[in-house]
Amino acid sequence: MKGQADHVVNIAYELSLSANPPTIQELRRRFGSELRQPDPCAADGCGYDLFVSNRPLAAARLVPYAALRSYFWVKNGIVYENRLEFWTVTKQGPMVLSYVVVKYCEDCNSFEINPWKDSSYWGTTGSVEIGYAASTENKRKAIALNTDCLARARGCTNIAEMFPGLWRQTPDGVISCRLPNTEGVVSKSAQPQSVH
Repeated sequence: MKGQADHVVNIAYELSLSANPPTIQELRRRFGSELRQPDPCAADGCGYDLFVSNRPLAAARLVPYAALRSYFWVKNGIVYENRLEFWTVTKQGPMVLSYVVVKYCEDCNSFEINPWKDSSYWGTTGSVEIGYAASTENKRKAIALNTDCLARARGCTNIAEMFPGLWRQTPDGVISCRLPNTEGVVSKSAQPQSVH
């Protein structure tokens, strides 16, 4: 399962670096039968996803349950958005959720991190939106999901462990952002509609 997760994350990163937004044909070529269409297409596009979890290990109580989902929103055969979602239930009980969204539009250069400054002591939710036109270095940091979370006996207990390139945990337990939230914002004209 860690190998599957690495495969999904690596392809998300490679797609973000391509000269043109990816197409549904490219997704099918890269993922084959792993790519699913969970719902019928809507008037404004179609959703496709891949799902990886450690359910067998979690059922045997060897690791806390964790899952990775890569969701693609496609309009007219072109990928409009890719969302990598990672969540887990810690041994202490709370659920931890973190995700990165790659927006594919010509002028999308956003790099928006939440939480940006110090977070709570729990660090249970975090997100980053990065535009297709953002720097390669920021894409690399944003899409660097720690897939070890799926197989570690203790799992991952906060967003800093899930996305170590984005957040860190200070010695007093506070989650803080490693990066400035200043690269750019999506222009009003380029802002995508919400994904279904």
